[in-house]
Amino acid sequence: AWEEESAQRLKAKQEAEGTEKAEIIAAADKERELFYAQRAKQIQAKQQTNREKEEVQAKSGAEDTWEAALNLTDSGKTDGGADLTRMRQLLLKLKHKRSE
Repeated sequence: AWEEESAQRLKAKQEAEGTEKAEIIAAADKERELFYAQRAKQIQAKQQTNREKEEVQAKSGAEDTWEAALNLTDSGKTDGGADLTRMRQLLLKLKHKRSE
């Protein structure tokens, strides 16, 4: 009798664990699908903003790649305390080397 009761308890416990495991897997699948959907939206939004920025840069008239690079760096502004004049000087130096 004890063995039968033990077997029944064990069987009930295994069934409960099986259903709990199935619920956890279903919840994880839903979360994964939601994550990938949000990620796809973020990627699409970023691609759209990048396209818009490229269009603005193309319309700005800086067709030379060196001019475009120089337009991206403001020599008068600092970024978080970092002085960008050295970078601009290097870009100008490289540009003049190329044109020689």
